[in-house]
Amino acid sequence: MKLLTFHGIIRKVETLSHGSLRIRIDTQEKFPPDSASLVFSLKDLFGAWGVKVEDNPDVIPELLPSEIPDYVPEFKDEKSPSERLRNVMFVYWKQKKIVEPFEMWRLNQMEEIITKWKSELEPV
Repeated sequence: MKLLTFHGIIRKVETLSHGSLRIRIDTQEKFPPDSASLVFSLKDLFGAWGVKVEDNPDVIPELLPSEIPDYVPEFKDEKSPSERLRNVMFVYWKQKKIVEPFEMWRLNQMEEIITKWKSELEPV
């Protein structure tokens, strides 16, 4: 698991055609090269993201590792069956401490499921 914390401001939120959101965050600090490299390596990867905001605007929020949940929460009636399956697979992957990166492992599992169902089809 990679963990990166930084301070920033949500500058823009857009609704996309399929109902999801695009969120633009501007950082308030210059990133050291190793952190910037980590951010670039995360491009196009699925991850769990969180935001911590303080009620007092004079306090700079700090995110502690103990505040980060070990799971991806499910929200009833808000996620599609495929999103729910992905979340369950993530929890399984994490609990079993599978070394392979989650996205690679998930795609391999999906291929196995597809192959299994294809083998059940009658020839056309």
